Amino acid sequence: MGKKIFLLVVLFLVMIYIAGEVLIPDFASQEARKMVINHLDDYETLEVETGSAPAISLLWQRADFLVIHGTRLKADDLLIDKFFARYEEVRPEGEGFSGNLEQLRMEILASDLNSFLSQYGVELFIEPGSVRARTPIQILGREIKLEVNGELEIKGEQFLVFYPTGIILDRVSIPGSLLEEFLPEVRFEIDLDRFPFPFRVEDVKVGDGIVLLTSGKGQDR
Repeated sequence: MGKKIFLLVVLFLVMIYIAGEVLIPDFASQEARKMVINHLDDYETLEVETGSAPAISLLWQRADFLVIHGTRLKADDLLIDKFFARYEEVRPEGEGFSGNLEQLRMEILASDLNSFLSQYGVELFIEPGSVRARTPIQILGREIKLEVNGELEIKGEQFLVFYPTGIILDRVSIPGSLLEEFLPEVRFEIDLDRFPFPFRVEDVKVGDGIVLLTSGKGQDR
């Protein structure tokens, strides 16, 4: 009789353990997802997964990893077409969390970037390996469309900056040494860090109508 009771107790504990390994990560992932949503204006799809071994350690507010994967995320009027991030050694902190950012990949469409930049009167033309900016300026009381060649770069691991390199005016390329007067018209920087958790961008590339921002292993995805 005692042996049967012992086996039943063991079976009961095993069932609790298995249930915990399944239910706790799912609960923690849902809570983490709510936290991310609270800092978005809008989104199309959003998947958040977190886990730890053993899963019960999630109840102690510690996770081995947290993955965020979403499309059409909008935060502070900036629309991110595709977003992927993986963090390790995660703990809650304030309204967000702390942890090590292992991978990051963000894709921003040129059309969405231009919608954001419309408030500054700047329009970008993005092609593989080429970026141009256009903005209206006044010369002798007449408005003309000033076009500038330039580069998109990352400053301080969080700011997307457009650096002009040369003016295109009436199809005549003007050297960068003459840019100083027009720099305030076309130069801009965008703070990409719009979430209450660790953020770092190491590299920026431009494709056909798209800006790709990556960090860590995200550069290889």
